[in-house]
Amino acid sequence: MKLSLFLLATLALGANAANYLCWCTVDGYYSEYYTKLSCWRKYKKYLKYSNANSRDECWRKPGDTLTDWTEKCTSTGASGGSCDEYPDDK
Repeated sequence: MKLSLFLLATLALGANAANYLCWCTVDGYYSEYYTKLSCWRKYKKYLKYSNANSRDECWRKPGDTLTDWTEKCTSTGASGGSCDEYPDDK
């Protein structure tokens, strides 16, 4: 019983520690300009990560929520924001 509780707690902590890449959207489409602006205003920097779509995305901090990110995007002029989980092994 103790072992199963330990494993459950470990999984829960692992899920909370997942990395996320976020970006701003305008009318549902990715916006490089607003993503960089939002990253700068939220974190005072932006991080460039090139994936298959060659997008510049911003790391979401572990304590941030998607709502936090979307609010930051809309405050810069974008209409929304999105995040994708980014596996640690990449």
